[in-house]
Amino acid sequence: MSDDGTQARAQITGAIQAANPFTDPESILDGVVTGWVLVTEWMTTDGGKWLSKTSADAAGEMLPLWQERGYLHDALFGDWPTAEGDG
Repeated sequence: MSDDGTQARAQITGAIQAANPFTDPESILDGVVTGWVLVTEWMTTDGGKWLSKTSADAAGEMLPLWQERGYLHDALFGDWPTAEGDG
């Protein structure tokens, strides 16, 4: 199920992958992007502000709502490791 934004989301996936902080193939943390959620603040020319949200899997297809919510929930409330080997 593709839409007009699939190619743009695939490009965002590539940009995220290129920014991978774990580039050592020997590292357990080396890997590929399989999904993401992006929240963006916009400002109109009259100063009004609003938020938008988009997401994608590795192919650029939008994630199901339950998966987006899971990513966002874990981003806010997850127990994130502080260094390699934690958690």
